[in-house]
Amino acid sequence: MTETAAATQTEFIPVGIKGWLILPAIGTVLSPIYLSISVFKMTPSLEKIWAAKAALSTGLLAFVAVETFLNIAFIVGWLAPILLLTLKSVYYPKAYVVLMCGIVAFLLIDMVVSAGAYNHQPEQDDLLSLARPIFVAAIWVPYMLLSKRVKNTFVWRLAA
Repeated sequence: MTETAAATQTEFIPVGIKGWLILPAIGTVLSPIYLSISVFKMTPSLEKIWAAKAALSTGLLAFVAVETFLNIAFIVGWLAPILLLTLKSVYYPKAYVVLMCGIVAFLLIDMVVSAGAYNHQPEQDDLLSLARPIFVAAIWVPYMLLSKRVKNTFVWRLAA
């Protein structure tokens, strides 16, 4: 067998955080930073709500508290996929999918509840904040579930 025939029979096996996998990896690292900035930008609004808490309904205060808690939980939640990414753990793709779908669900439910219960009509910024993770999830969730590179890269398991 000639050298060129052997080279054509050798199949390329995509492995490593290269190619398209770089983009969700960067997104994983930037997600807690992006979410932290978003929560930080909400601080003036939260201070106004806290100052006017006597005039607001208990339901609205609970809604804002749960919304704030979940935003902080997502910030902390993205730290685990960062660790799993660096370890090239088999759990990274699953964690990525769960968090992306969780953020989409959270934002959608948040928008529906605020519109239904508090008559808050979504503004353009609200719709953009929902569209971004939907767009990202629509591309990268299937990639995490179907990509050969993902399957070949994330192979590390915890020892029993």
